[in-house]
Amino acid sequence: MTIDRRTISKIKKMCEAHPDEVLRILLKTPFWPKGLQTKTGYMRYEDDARMAYIGVLFSEDGDFWIEVMSQKDPEDFGFLHRFRNYFGGGQSLRITAALRLLAVAINLDNKEFPQNRKPEEEGA
Repeated sequence: MTIDRRTISKIKKMCEAHPDEVLRILLKTPFWPKGLQTKTGYMRYEDDARMAYIGVLFSEDGDFWIEVMSQKDPEDFGFLHRFRNYFGGGQSLRITAALRLLAVAINLDNKEFPQNRKPEEEGA
């Protein structure tokens, strides 16, 4: 199914006029984008380091798995992964958009479904 230009224009205007509401609806509406497959990993190297990437894998039961790989690069200053924005020469602009969405999702879940553990208890 293809969407006509007028519909796309309306969606874009809604996103520009009401970004927070569009985002809330998107995050609360379960859907499976075309082209994604279970048991398939999707990964992307970060914009600066040569030996670091993030990846996402979807299992058959619908669970999502996130991988963050960091190998110490002698020319790199740490283990943080950097995805630059438009002004920083970013090569992964869709990744930065998705990470903004992830940050909003984390914030909303933390507010609506607080976890009963402290950060230092993670991994215990």
